[in-house]
Amino acid sequence: MQFINRFGLAAYIEKWKQRNYRPLMSSALQSRLSGKIDFDSYIKITKESMVTLGVSRYPSFRHSLTKPDTYSRLRDIEAPMLGACYLTEYTAGLEELYDLGSEIETYSNVEEMAQKIEKLQKDKQLRLQLRNMGQKRALSEHSIANSLAKIKLQLNIK
Repeated sequence: MQFINRFGLAAYIEKWKQRNYRPLMSSALQSRLSGKIDFDSYIKITKESMVTLGVSRYPSFRHSLTKPDTYSRLRDIEAPMLGACYLTEYTAGLEELYDLGSEIETYSNVEEMAQKIEKLQKDKQLRLQLRNMGQKRALSEHSIANSLAKIKLQLNIK
């Protein structure tokens, strides 16, 4: 009853729908998702991959599995900061962080993601541009020091 009072009946119904949901996954993908990598390998893979993919959706009892909600994740700062050629799922607010298409690239559905991956695979210059411009923007505007300065300014803290 607490859940219903807090989140509403629609969220409760979505929770029950999703309870036994198990998405299908190919054995090839499943075999690649096992194991852990160390910190240095993670950084190397992120910045040296042809394309680093971001996903902005998240599971929620308030949204159906077919229309999940999205939000900009820390990965949207981290990957470009490391020099990745970054392709991420579009979510509102990304255009305030980056110049979409020249600093990072976005997609809105599976078909568009596949098209943009193919385009990026074929265009080394575009990949290099996204790496350089995305990293420059992330390091200059999205650093911890710069973010804290913006917060202090917004809160009028000296």
